[in-house]
Formats: sequence, structure tokens, C-alpha cells
Amino acid sequence: MTESWFDLRGGLLRVNAEAELLAPLLIYLEPLRCSPGPACFELSIDWGVPEEAPAGMTLAFRGELPEGGTAALWLASGRRRLDVEGRLSAEVDERAGQTRMRVAPGCERWIRASAGMLCLDAALRAAGQILAHAAAVIPPGRAEAILLCGPSGRGKTTTTLALALGGFAVLTDDASILGGADEALRVWGLPRPMKLHRNSLALLPVLRAVTGSTWNEDDEQGLQVDALRSLIDVRGPEPVPLAGVVWLGERSAGPHLLRPAGRADLLAWLAADNVQRAPQGVAEDSIARFNALARAVAACRVYELQVGTDLSSLAETLARAL
Repeated sequence: MTESWFDLRGGLLRVNAEAELLAPLLIYLEPLRCSPGPACFELSIDWGVPEEAPAGMTLAFRGELPEGGTAALWLASGRRRLDVEGRLSAEVDERAGQTRMRVAPGCERWIRASAGMLCLDAALRAAGQILAHAAAVIPPGRAEAILLCGPSGRGKTTTTLALALGGFAVLTDDASILGGADEALRVWGLPRPMKLHRNSLALLPVLRAVTGSTWNEDDEQGLQVDALRSLIDVRGPEPVPLAGVVWLGERSAGPHLLRPAGRADLLAWLAADNVQRAPQGVAEDSIARFNALARAVAACRVYELQVGTDLSSLAETLARAL
């Protein structure tokens, strides 16, 4: 087993794992690799048969994961545990500042998805930050970012890429990390490929220069950041000030529509998309996420955007309005 360190822009994550077990997480972590130092959180990944959930934990969820497989999520004060039907278990102990993951041989692909995000989310919160389901872009000539928020399928990636082709810089199309005090909120993007849908490519045909011919069962493929940089400005994982929050509404059949949003309405929309509820209440990690989003909504300018039919004019419209 080897040790690796990663800079979460607020604290260091130490990972203890063989190279084969660490590899699935490097899609997120490789750009954050750093020299050894005092860690705020530790992740250990071992081979083995996943253990039974310990006594004293309450079942919060049981069902199918997006990546496949049946999973159960267990909660207790300061602890969370994800079990993926005999393939993997990941147990977070926030008070100890660590996560232990056990992976059955041949099940390495489950490390990257829900279990990996559970571990990264806990490590980020130990570093004083939260992971939000949102894109983040920087308008031309500005040094501050805006969040683009909306439920899956609303068009965050398409909107992000349309803005980028018009001169906006991209931090992320889906995974924004928020931190900082009320008066100094900052955001950066979790490094990972963008997921492009076939329909988005039809709307933005210039992207054919960086796409392949293979699509998954959801009609999506990953766009590698290095390839995208030949067309657009994709920034590295460095925090920048947050100036605005934009909620993506339903598409407009005509021109783009951007208008101020009610803060209470926007916070309710964000909570519906980012806060996990269970029969016994809201989980501790979701409370932390809600509080951070509430600070962002209170401190920033907030808007609702309905993207119209002419994507080529979106960047100019949004930059002028902001």
C-alpha cells in the first residue's frame, strides 16, 4: 500500500491504497496531487469482502445506483456508510477524519462513482468546503465566477459549452466546490471530463473536432479537458470569487430570458436538487450543503435564465446582462 497526497484547496487529503485501487479516483484527483503534509482527512482503500454495516446505524436508502448495482446507505451521527451488494463498502467517520473502503476483486469500477463521491464529499467538508451540483463559468474580462444550477437534464453542460464558445471561461459543467466566509465566497471545479450528449453535439456542431464516435447507453461521451482546451478556455482547479447564482429554467421557444430571481425561490430550487432527505430527516452532510448554498444565495446576485433557440448569441446576451 502506498500513500498519496492531494490538495483540496483548503486542506490535504491523504490516500492509502495500492495503485490499482487509487487509479479509478485519479480522474478527479490527479490534478490535485501534491507533496506530503499534514492531512485534514484520510481515505484508505483495501481489497476484501465488504463488511456488514455496524450496529447503531439507520437505513436511509436502498435501491439502484446510476452506475448500476443495488446499494444501501446507512446513517448515524457523524458517520455514513454505503454498501454496494457485496462489491464494495465505504464508511465515513467524520469525527475521526477518515473513510475506509473495502473492495471485492474485480469491482474496481464502483470506486469511482457513488462511493468515490461520498468519500470526496466528506474530505471536502473536512477542508471547509462543499460539493454542489452546479456548473461554474467566468464571464469574459471578469475575475469572478457565476454558478449555473439546475436539475439533471436541464442543460447545464450544453449551456456551459455554448457560453465557453462565446468567450466565457469554464471551471466545471457539473461539480462545483464552494468554500470561504460569507464575505469571500469562492468556487472551483472538481477536475473531470465533461459529459456531452448527442443532442448537445447537434446544437454545437463545432465540438465534433474533439468528440469520438463511441456513445454510451445514455447517448453520452466524456470530453477530455486537454482536448477541449483547443476550443475553449478551461481553467484549472483554483478557487475564484463567486459573484452570482443562475438557475436554469425551462428552455425558451424564442429569445433568451434572464431575470432576477427571488432568493427564497432560488434556495428552494437548489435545496430540491442538492439536499438529500431520508425518513429520519436531513443528513448532516446535506445540512452543511444547504447552509453553504444559503450563504451563496444571500451574498450573490441571483437570476433565472431561460435559454432560447439561438445558442450562438447566448454568451453575448448573458455577459451584457451580468
